[in-house]
Amino acid sequence: MIFAEIDGSGCPTAFYDDRVHSAIPAAAIKIPEADWQAHLSGNLRAWDGTAWVPYSPPFDAALAAENQKQAINAACAAEITAGFTSSALGTPHVYDSTLEDQINLLGAAMSGQDLPFTCTDPATGVKAEVLHTSAQLQQVYADGVSFKSGLLSKARTLKTQLNQLAADPATTQADIDAVVW
Repeated sequence: MIFAEIDGSGCPTAFYDDRVHSAIPAAAIKIPEADWQAHLSGNLRAWDGTAWVPYSPPFDAALAAENQKQAINAACAAEITAGFTSSALGTPHVYDSTLEDQINLLGAAMSGQDLPFTCTDPATGVKAEVLHTSAQLQQVYADGVSFKSGLLSKARTLKTQLNQLAADPATTQADIDAVVW
């Protein structure tokens, strides 16, 4: 038989199985097998004073906001590393922007040299090394920084909204869910 100690709101704080535990606290309450299995499968149960009943934990706006901030961070990072467009060559070209690509672009832009640099011509879909002047590399770098800064700014704005929602006791899950990338 399974037993549970409960807190003041009826939520279990400890479980005991009489097949395993030789000492079970006197205040522990029996949990019928069906309720125990439901609890284990994520359908939480709480003691209402007479029976085990379905239980939903109270909404935690701070936790929900934190989870949403993590999703925003992931979406921002994915967009940052998905590539960006620059017209430094006179027409738009797409540049890769993984972390390694960003470092390579920084090095090329800071070198002060004309160098071949990989980009994709969206008109043809051809990805190739194209000779860039030093000024063009600096412009590509500036466009990449602007692109990344804009995304980081968007993420900061959204996370600020989530912080404000987390501090408001009237916030609901729907309010949190509405703040999306």
